[in-house]
Amino acid sequence: MRNSIHYLRSAATLQSTPRSTWRSVHQIRRGNFLIAETDAGEVVGIVVAEIRTRLFYEPSIEGVITDFYVMPEWRRKGVGKQMMDKAIALLKSRGVQLISAEFPAQNQIAVNFYKKYGFRPLTNIYVKEFQ
Repeated sequence: MRNSIHYLRSAATLQSTPRSTWRSVHQIRRGNFLIAETDAGEVVGIVVAEIRTRLFYEPSIEGVITDFYVMPEWRRKGVGKQMMDKAIALLKSRGVQLISAEFPAQNQIAVNFYKKYGFRPLTNIYVKEFQ
């Protein structure tokens, strides 16, 4: 295994991605996403983001990272940094003025990762499950 990512693929280049990978990503959520791959085409990470309009707030265009995952064997090797840098650039190119990230509050690894990028807590989200 090499310690670098061969390609960060965006939604626009999915035609050359194996169909099984495309289907699984597409079923996660429609939106903007990146797939990190090795030279051999092994998927080692994914970022999924949405662009939302905030009707009553400024800045009004928000990019929301809803899923960010790096395979465990590829963590702490710079893959997450490459993915985040590319995701931020992609969202900015689409007119986003604010980027937020959604993840479980107890995920301290994610908290530390996003803090490194200057993210800070903004809202509280409470949920109730029904069976």
